[in-house]
Amino acid sequence: MHAASLFLRLGCIAGGLALAASAAARAVDDTPTATVTCAAGTSRQEQTVGDNTQAWCEAPTGLREGPEAGWYADGQLQYTVENHLGRRHGAWQHYWPGGGRRARGQYENGLRTGTWSFVDQFGWRRQGPMRADAPDGPWEVIAPGSGPPRASGAFQNGNRHGPWTFFEAGAKVGEGTYDRGRFSGCTGKCPMLQPNVEVEEAVDALGRGAQDCYRAQWKATVAAQQTSVTGEVELAWQVGLDGAVQGAKIVRETLPQGTARTCLVALVSGIRLPTPTAPIATGRTFMFRPKSGFTDNLEAANGCTTKDLRPVVNVGRETLIRCVKGALTWPPPQPGQVQIRFAVAADGTLTGVGTEPHFDGGLSHCIDTEIGRWRFEPGKACHARYTLQWQ
Repeated sequence: MHAASLFLRLGCIAGGLALAASAAARAVDDTPTATVTCAAGTSRQEQTVGDNTQAWCEAPTGLREGPEAGWYADGQLQYTVENHLGRRHGAWQHYWPGGGRRARGQYENGLRTGTWSFVDQFGWRRQGPMRADAPDGPWEVIAPGSGPPRASGAFQNGNRHGPWTFFEAGAKVGEGTYDRGRFSGCTGKCPMLQPNVEVEEAVDALGRGAQDCYRAQWKATVAAQQTSVTGEVELAWQVGLDGAVQGAKIVRETLPQGTARTCLVALVSGIRLPTPTAPIATGRTFMFRPKSGFTDNLEAANGCTTKDLRPVVNVGRETLIRCVKGALTWPPPQPGQVQIRFAVAADGTLTGVGTEPHFDGGLSHCIDTEIGRWRFEPGKACHARYTLQWQ
């Protein structure tokens, strides 16, 4: 029997914000432009994703190699980046619709590294170091326009952790404390500066607590009835002027009756945040189902067959599945796949590995690490494509 797991569908924050989003509130650059010119030996590819367009350069192996850019439906630039062996590798520039920088930083083998800067829809900027694709180290938050930081503190493995200091006109007005993403208290004045960002971080910091709520119900139900437990619970609540969650309640659910619903309400009711300028209404949908199954497909060309490659691939399959589960919110809301292309040299080693579609973060790095250990029988160089699918 499969163990239980969940994913979150993020809701929208509505009402009560004393802020107005506009392009003018952001640090607007001169209208950026970009072209995708491919080097010899690569070809230009293009596709439409929703209303937007992407273009990139592709090597004969099928891996992205060289410049890539995206444009909004009105032709304005959305992002630019470089690729190497199918992964983002180089400077990343991301722009809001209508102008203004949204994010800037550096990728290294598919992972965000070095100093990054993000500008939200209200013009607030947060910046600091990324390590292994997660914020880690000293960060600061700056108000729209320019000026000294309004807040500064540390992230640890992607979560705010330790003391965070708040400022007004350059003077300290308060100090809050975080414990692995959970806001635990304030001395003085600790304002909520980026409501959309901070509420999302607080829900993410619940971690395995929500999963544990479901697991208890799943175990009891399956043990008693031998049936699976699948469904979702949508919660709504308000962040009050003191930063506490008020009136957490279930507004919709398809999960069978059980302990998970009351457990989730109690869990969310325990969230604490810095103080907003006005009450904030928000909500989240917690979706649950048993773990998904995996299928795969292997193709080989130019010198070897799948029979030559399968013994090694079959041994490595489970580690690749762990890569997927560790990098993505699991189980995902819908079926998906990752396609891994690699070249095998005559001595049995791999000369290049790449993934499609682009997965930011740890998945590409994990796949790199695991497949880099593969060794095939020497004597048959070839190109291969391995597709891992989940339901």
